[in-house]
Formats: sequence, structure tokens, C-alpha cells
Amino acid sequence: MSSLDAARPEPLSASVGERTEPAPSPLSEPGGAQDALPFTPLAPASAHYADVNKLTLSEQIHFVRALSRNSLEAWGDAQYHLPVSNFTVLGNRIAVINEPEAIRRCFLTNFENYRLNTITKAMLQTILGDGVLTANGEIWSNGRKSLTPVFSPRNVMGFADTMKRRVVATRDGLAKEESRSLEMFGFLARLTNDIVLDTLFADEQPIDRDLLVSRMMEAIWLHRAPHPFDMLSLPQWLPRWRSRRFRQVVGALRGQVAELVRDRRSRPASDSSKAAPVFLDLLLEAGLNDVEVIDNLVTFLIVGHLTTNRSLAWTFFLLSQDARSRQRLEAEIDGAALDWDDPYSWMERLPWMRAVIKESLRLYPVTPLLPRTAIGPDSLAGQSIAAGTHVLLSTWILHRHAAYWDQPGSFRPERFFGEAEKKVARFTYLPFGAGPRVCLGSSFATMEMVIVLAILLRKYRFEWAGGPQPYPVTNPALTPHVSVDMIVRTR
Repeated sequence: MSSLDAARPEPLSASVGERTEPAPSPLSEPGGAQDALPFTPLAPASAHYADVNKLTLSEQIHFVRALSRNSLEAWGDAQYHLPVSNFTVLGNRIAVINEPEAIRRCFLTNFENYRLNTITKAMLQTILGDGVLTANGEIWSNGRKSLTPVFSPRNVMGFADTMKRRVVATRDGLAKEESRSLEMFGFLARLTNDIVLDTLFADEQPIDRDLLVSRMMEAIWLHRAPHPFDMLSLPQWLPRWRSRRFRQVVGALRGQVAELVRDRRSRPASDSSKAAPVFLDLLLEAGLNDVEVIDNLVTFLIVGHLTTNRSLAWTFFLLSQDARSRQRLEAEIDGAALDWDDPYSWMERLPWMRAVIKESLRLYPVTPLLPRTAIGPDSLAGQSIAAGTHVLLSTWILHRHAAYWDQPGSFRPERFFGEAEKKVARFTYLPFGAGPRVCLGSSFATMEMVIVLAILLRKYRFEWAGGPQPYPVTNPALTPHVSVDMIVRTR
């Protein structure tokens, strides 16, 4: 069992809603009778609320339990059709928004009225400090201003060759896995963790990678969901479950990163004309103090672990279930004139791959829940929002909303290919968030996915080994509830 397997909770079982498992869709073969039937992956069942705008006490309890175990099971059927649902849970006012103009107002035109959700901030800040993901107000705006140049196109392009070298080494190591079953989430977690560490720190720095990653994964596991005390806005000095062990692990993780920062400050700066860029050097050049550097390095480390490997693994799974899309992608990779010395340019030369990635991110968004808290009163989609309301944008709901997507639960990369992509309405597809807090690393993550897929799929095909079809649980990113095993075959 891999460390990721051990971190998978069992699905939530509640009388409010039971998950049903429809028969998996048949594989689509080119020119076959099933061409018109896209693959529809399994998803957790929605909760059944008599009125999503007025939850009973038992429904409120289910909602809180679902947020702690698998937030995808917290949503009611009606929320995939409504523009806004407004209700109260354990004294907390909550509004779930899906209407594009409401999202635009909350995340862009009136974003200063909507701070990072207090519950989420309480949960994440103990690990990430005041990194760009968790800070608010002036601390956030100053940090964002300093970090934006770090993710400039020039710097992102500079990381491409580092990624390529790591993926090539992984590809070459797959020879011994030929015709054997490979657990994809664990395999891709190791690859993407190596990429993150390669791009965060300088080659000459002494890093105990295994220790750093193990501490990071334990911290995530111990603090993976909102604590009921946070839901009730109880003071932070009240002890939470596992709080002592959590403080020990986080202290050790941040201490290890602090040592790497001090080590780097004591060394001469790398010759930028010869060395590939690393985030640590870029953060130091941005003028951040040590605490700010540590906060953001830990943020990049954890976000990098939680996002790209899962997005890639879901993409491999979707391709294993849709032979037509997979074969079209293989043909594109084989036929593309890819410049081996410029992997950054591959994104423009592989339009079907970009469409596959975008559709995978629609079905399995990087951040399935974007929570905010209203500072003052407002109105969204014609509904009053009181000060203190927790405004939730679930990209899981938005990307499957019946008003914006045809066959919303099905895997159809053609939605994002060519002219069809122009029909996707603004603020209905937000895999990396929206507005001033949009993910700084979106271009980095997209480039990483393109390089991994292009190199691995040019040589290998990953075929599903069978077994129960996985569905996602929030852990806190979208993780399969069962192991996803693939057979590695040379093409």
C-alpha cells in the first residue's frame, strides 16, 4: 500500500444521500458504434435536501460531516441548477454561487469585500503562515506584488528544461515496469514532488528529500479538513484533534525549509547565465524576508504536491477509458514537430493535448472549493448577502452545472478544441480560480502537465488494470477513493 493509499478515507455514508454507482460507459473506439457515447466517470452522489435554502438540523449535520470527509457529497441536486443557494449551517450563513456575474462580482469587481474564508484561513495558516495563498489585506497585496514577477513567462519558461530532464529520467526508469501494474497516483506523486523540489531549490543544496516529503504529507493528512471547532468559530487556543502532533510536524517541516533558506543566503548567488532558475533564488531576489520566503516555499511545496500529480493522474485515467481521445492524442504527439531544446513551446504545438488537459481540469478542478467571507453586505444574483456570510464557489458544481455545459458529467475534450472553446462562457470555467487571487502557478502547472504527457505518452501507453471505477474525494484535493492501477506498455 502506498502512502497515498493510506490517506484515502472511506466514502461518507449518510441517510441524507446514498451514493449509487452507474455502470461505467463503454470505451469509445474510432469509427465504432460507441463514438456518440462519451465516457462518463463515476462521481459521488449528491445529497438529498428537501430545500437547499433551508436545511433541517439533520441535513446541517450531514453538510458538516461531508465537508470534513468529502465535500463533494455536501452539495444537493438542486445546486447544480440554481444560480445561488443561501442557507444556514450551525449558525454560519452560507451562500453557494454559480451565476457568472455573481462570481465576477465576488472575485473581481468587488473582491475587496470578500476576504479569504475565515474557516479556511484558520485551517491553512497554521501550515502556510502568511503565504500568498492564505494572507489577507496589505500582507497579501504586498506579497502578491512581490511574487508576480517570479511567475513571469520568462521565468516559467526557464523551468521547462528542468522539468524535461526529470520526466525523461522517469520515462527511462519505466522500462522495468513494462507490462506490470503501476499505481498511478503514487507514481505521479513521486515524479511531481521531484519536479517541485528540483525547481524550488538549488542543485548544490543538501536536501533530505524523503524526510521533507514525508513531513509535508503527514501535515496535510493531519489537517486535511475543517475542524468542527473552526466551523463554530471557537478560539484557536482550544485544542483540536491531533493538534500536538500536527504542531510538531509543521514545526519540523518549516524548520527544515528555514535551514535551506539560511544555507542559500550564505552561498554566492548562482550565475543566472549558466544555472537554471530556482524559486528560492527568485524569492530572495524579490526582496522578501526569511519568514516570507519560508511561508511561500512551504505554500509552493504543498500546493505543488496536492495539485499537479492528481490532475495528471485523473487525465491518465480518463484517457485509459476513452480510446478515441487517447489515440488522437498519441497521433498528435507522434506527428508534432516538437523542439526538444524548447519544451515550453510544446504547449502551442499540441492543441488536442491542451483540450484534453482543460477537460480533465473541468471534471476534476485543481481547487474544488473557493471559499470567501463577506466583510460587508452585498447582493449577488439578486440575493442579499449579509456581512459575515461564507460565500462558496464550488468549481466542482460550476464545471458540472446544467445551465452551462452539455453532458456536464462526460469527458468531451472537443469542448476546448478550436472554435468550440469560444463558446465557453466567461466565469463558468475556473480551474485555477479567478480575479486578483487567481493561481499564480497556473502556467507553470499547465506546462508541467504538457511536458509529462508528451514525454511519457510518446513511448508508453497506460492501460487501466480494471477493478472498481474510482470516484473523487476531497483529501483536500481530489483524490480517488480506490487505487488507480495502470498496465505500462511500450507503444
